[in-house]
Amino acid sequence: MKYNFDLDVVYNNSLSIIARQIKKNSTVLEFGPANGRLTRFMKENLSCRVYLVEIDEQAGRDALRYAEDLLVDDIENFEWLDKYADIRFDYIIYADVLEHLHNPKKVLQKSKLLLKETGSVLLSVPNIAHNSVVINLINNKFEYTDIGLLDNTHIHFFTKESLEQMALEAGFFPSKRMAAYNEAGDNEIKNSYFDVKGIDDSFWRTREYGCVYQYIYELKTGREYISETVDNIVKYYPSYFIRFIFDTGDGFKEDNFIQYAIEDITEEKVFRVELPAGTKGIKVIPVNSCCILENVKASFGTDNQTELQYTSSNLDALEGGQYYFFNENPEICYNIPVSGKCTEFSMALKYVTLSRRDLNLLYDTMIKVKNQYTK
Repeated sequence: MKYNFDLDVVYNNSLSIIARQIKKNSTVLEFGPANGRLTRFMKENLSCRVYLVEIDEQAGRDALRYAEDLLVDDIENFEWLDKYADIRFDYIIYADVLEHLHNPKKVLQKSKLLLKETGSVLLSVPNIAHNSVVINLINNKFEYTDIGLLDNTHIHFFTKESLEQMALEAGFFPSKRMAAYNEAGDNEIKNSYFDVKGIDDSFWRTREYGCVYQYIYELKTGREYISETVDNIVKYYPSYFIRFIFDTGDGFKEDNFIQYAIEDITEEKVFRVELPAGTKGIKVIPVNSCCILENVKASFGTDNQTELQYTSSNLDALEGGQYYFFNENPEICYNIPVSGKCTEFSMALKYVTLSRRDLNLLYDTMIKVKNQYTK
């Protein structure tokens, strides 16, 4: 069965995010339940009464074990309007369903007939503007896959703007905007940020909504029914990070670290970490990319902070207070003067650039200058 997967409510995939929006003891109409992974969760964990519409009879029969009733039919035949005409639902769910329809707007419009006045539509759709798809398009590739962004059964495609426009035209207002994320190379489309000649990987890492894999929305039929507004879709998925690795007596262990996402690389940053007891040294990975840094300052102690000088680094050049790292794994190491007590380590820095293209041009220039003086 194509969509027979277990439901993982811990991680942020579309089904787990939808599951967390549903209140206990609700009456739910679920379209396209597949084998019933969400249906089962709603029944067993939330004590919901769930009604189903599924085009695949075998999948529907599997899901019916956790539901009140089932209609085996194509959604766009609209037989569900008659079958469930006497029920008003707290939630109507389209989890990765609308992209399979010829006229998803009409289906949404008809949904209002079965929805309680204060009810919600919960939906998820894949983002056709994901970096993985755009990279392939630039390289003149458009290949369907068995599942995912370009599932070979998709006949409708959505971006954030087109999804919201369709919802508005169908008479709905977003109350919650949510998303699931991954980066190019981490899904079923196998490409990378380095696959387009002339475009630096830093462009893809900071492209608006480029890492949104699925949009997940809660919709209401009127603004007056919106009691809580949520918009946690991040434009720039934090694919950059800074990592602090601790030496507590037996060297730097890769599993002994604290890591922070870098969501904005345009401003000066200050990071503070509480050191584990007995810390003798700290290795800082300032970013998971080649880079130029400036205003780099490390200090130790919570009250009377002591400025620290680095003891080792794999930087390629230090000019005018700027740290040049032409490699993709920059490191700066510091010794901690006092061990035995937990205390604070602070790191201040500014990211000048993370562009490999800029750094390569600069590197070539530096080599040419060096060669002139060594002749």
